[in-house]
Amino acid sequence: MLSVFYWDVYSNNKIRKEVFINPVYATAKVSNIVHRSKGPDYAVFSFSVNGQNYEGATFKDYTGGIGDEICIQYLKSSPDINMYCEESELETFIAGSLIPSLSLLAFLCFALSLYVGWKVLRKDKDFTAVRKIKG
Repeated sequence: MLSVFYWDVYSNNKIRKEVFINPVYATAKVSNIVHRSKGPDYAVFSFSVNGQNYEGATFKDYTGGIGDEICIQYLKSSPDINMYCEESELETFIAGSLIPSLSLLAFLCFALSLYVGWKVLRKDKDFTAVRKIKG
């Protein structure tokens, strides 16, 4: 669980550091909003450089709409490496990985405790019984 969040932070920060080497600012148009069942929505945007079309996506939650014009940055030598201007700040391990992992773990522990409590209060014989093993 922690490794998934860590990979997300690592890969996003890698893009940020690459773009910081030689950034070019441009305007892109939001072409799609992707609604995730787990996690925040993100935007897919498109822009062109010297007649060539490129796409990118926001890293985190995007609250705008399709057709919005947004500021993006891309690496001058490779416009495929790009990002939304409002997400240029590097993420930290604690905020980006550790806290979401611990929050998810706390939620799972809470759900398990509710389930166990419900089974015990119902006096579920299959759940609370000690069985002898024949042998």
